[in-house]
Amino acid sequence: MTDATGHMNRPGAGPQSSNMSIDGIPLNRYINHNPQTGKVEIAKPMPPGVQDELVKDFPNEAAAWEWAKAEFLAGRLDRTKFDQFVYDYEAASIRAAEVIRKLKAVAAYERRQELLKELKQCDADRHTAIVGMESELGHH
Repeated sequence: MTDATGHMNRPGAGPQSSNMSIDGIPLNRYINHNPQTGKVEIAKPMPPGVQDELVKDFPNEAAAWEWAKAEFLAGRLDRTKFDQFVYDYEAASIRAAEVIRKLKAVAAYERRQELLKELKQCDADRHTAIVGMESELGHH
């Protein structure tokens, strides 16, 4: 059942199988419709010559995606460290945009001070993510 690349070699896998990503971050998993079981599988590619790992099977694709998103958001699906830093940067940027929206709408001095403190934390979180990305790129 193994293909030359070691990817997508579960029963029924092929061009119709889709690589999974959530929020633009690849999960190193793919969705497969297994004709032998009639189930929708989430599978993890393995090296050439090794059968891809069945992560979990589901009655339908919607249930598979729902499970994957919950696992991803809980941090239980492995991602590369670089991908995690990209995700952290994006999350901090989204928070920063929300804080900026609030800053534009608030006139009270004390509330603006609180929001500015939140914005500085977002900036610090983005900086930490950038340093992490640079570090990961330096390891390869």
